[in-house]
Amino acid sequence: MSNLYEQKKREWEKHQRLLSWHDRKHEAFLALVAMGDAIVPNILRDIEREPNWIFLALSEIYQDGPDLPDLPDLRDVAGQLRPMCERWVVWGREKGITW
Repeated sequence: MSNLYEQKKREWEKHQRLLSWHDRKHEAFLALVAMGDAIVPNILRDIEREPNWIFLALSEIYQDGPDLPDLPDLRDVAGQLRPMCERWVVWGREKGITW
């Protein structure tokens, strides 16, 4: 699963470089979300090391995640990437998820 996670994450990130918004309907992103709980430790590990918009997949997998701004256009919160990722990392620890 880890290799598939890395592959789909790279595909989505490559796609994102071409956009000024975060495409949550891209095939690779949807594949990540479909992996569900199995990839959550991978995402938490990645966003703890280096904040990344991949945290958006966590918002799709878990409806009970941390409180984040409800903004359909996340371009407006680019400066908030680190704090949003940090909230997810804290949330993961509180839920007992290990990575």
